[in-house]
Amino acid sequence: MSRGAKKHPPKRKHVNKPRPAAVVPLSDSERSIKAQAEFEKAMIHLIEAERLAEWGNAPNACIHSADYDLVRGANNRDAAATTAEARRSSMLA
Repeated sequence: MSRGAKKHPPKRKHVNKPRPAAVVPLSDSERSIKAQAEFEKAMIHLIEAERLAEWGNAPNACIHSADYDLVRGANNRDAAATTAEARRSSMLA
């Protein structure tokens, strides 16, 4: 570069984006209530899927939705069965 070359102006600095507030973990009673509600929803979907299967013209998405809800309900049931202490120890391991 020659001596008379122009320098670029300094970059404008932006303020950092604030972090979201920390999420408060659910208590064991809240966790079991939510798991039970999810399981009940899954059972409703299963009943609807059985009715649609009898009909014979059900789109595949209806059946897959029920299957997905059953898996999700089972996962929530398993999560509700474990204690908060067991979850903490599994995160540390």
